[in-house]
Amino acid sequence: MLKNNYQPQLVFSVHGIRTKGLWQTGLTKLLRKNRITHIAFNYGYYSTSKFLITWKNDEMVDRFYEFYSKVISAKKYQLELSNPSKRPSIIAHSFGSYIVAYCMLKYPDVRFDKIIICGSVLPRDFDWPTIILREQVGAILNEFGLKDFWTKIVGRFVKKTGDSGTYGFFLKSKYLEQTRYDYFSHSNYFNGRHIETFWLPFLMNRPRAFQVRHGRDLDDLEEFTNMLEYIGDVIDRKCYVNIQYYLDVEVSLELALSWINVNPDIYTFLVDHHNNIIMGYINAMPVNFQVFEKLKAGQLQDNEISEDDIQPLVNDQEVKIYIMSLAIDSDARKSNEGMVNLALETLLNGLISKLVFYFLNYNIRVIEFVAVGWTGIGSRLCKLFDMENTGHDKYGNPIYFVNFDPKMILRKSTIFENLKVLARLYEVHDDLILTKAIR
Repeated sequence: MLKNNYQPQLVFSVHGIRTKGLWQTGLTKLLRKNRITHIAFNYGYYSTSKFLITWKNDEMVDRFYEFYSKVISAKKYQLELSNPSKRPSIIAHSFGSYIVAYCMLKYPDVRFDKIIICGSVLPRDFDWPTIILREQVGAILNEFGLKDFWTKIVGRFVKKTGDSGTYGFFLKSKYLEQTRYDYFSHSNYFNGRHIETFWLPFLMNRPRAFQVRHGRDLDDLEEFTNMLEYIGDVIDRKCYVNIQYYLDVEVSLELALSWINVNPDIYTFLVDHHNNIIMGYINAMPVNFQVFEKLKAGQLQDNEISEDDIQPLVNDQEVKIYIMSLAIDSDARKSNEGMVNLALETLLNGLISKLVFYFLNYNIRVIEFVAVGWTGIGSRLCKLFDMENTGHDKYGNPIYFVNFDPKMILRKSTIFENLKVLARLYEVHDDLILTKAIR
């Protein structure tokens, strides 16, 4: 039995077509040996002729959702989808990858701690970013083999499929780990040694600590006040206190409280859910258009922004956002992760998911962003988002700006991939408006 500090609550598995998935019997034994409960979604022999029919495949997606829902509702497994440590994990092979991934895309309430995919028939550009933004998964392992003939050709015959089982996914994310096997064909993953060496350690890794909390979800003013105090006294001090002129623009607690009185959702917090400690935050505030232009011209400092300058979020409006500050505790970063580490990606995902939420539910659309690069990392991050340097503030810090044109964003290869989820939503909306106008 492997020794680890985490015990998965439950592991599902889903097999592929033209088989009854007998490999799952061996998987059950290995998981049981490590005191892990395993449940297989055995849907029986699924013919190639069925696999060629899109509605049949999508029907299987719905069948899996019903199966998943029944298991989740069963009290004996003690699952809690809001708690990453009490979520199930899943292993999916071949058509199983289609079933699981499209089920998650269709049903946002389907959540897993970890997903292991092998011999995937998903397209290389599958929309993992939407699933990640909705916090439906903590970690994904994709194993693919260069000798996998079937996944190489499946996209020619079956809609919504592709060759990620041969070449991997395009997505670059800390949530996605990919392993290439140069000599693996479609079903070389089920050897007991392989499962024990690669799958079990992945499943038994402690769930990722980071979760996002939005200002709109904080009903207790005292809790909100304590969180603002903490980011001011601890997070900001660690990140900014040695930066020249920082104290000249430092935001007081009283000023921050006046802002949230108008719009509490200017804040997005990064929380270590294991210890309930704030590890970072973003302040991204919609401001009125006149104030936005002053910020863009470097004529207004952070502590000069009043509550009257904050734009409340109401239905059917366009907004311009000032990304005032982004800070992450040094204890949340790992030196081997690079600039866009897991903590930063999670926090940025939180901001993007917030903007998606307001667009889908209230038709509130962001048209421009502005930010000031107080640090070298901050400037590089602005450039990663394809923001352009438009000048400097009175302290000599570069000011960055971008017009959030969805068509332009989607053409850029350097854009943070998950930001394209928002751009695609805007583009689809624009195309529908244009179609109606033509008619």
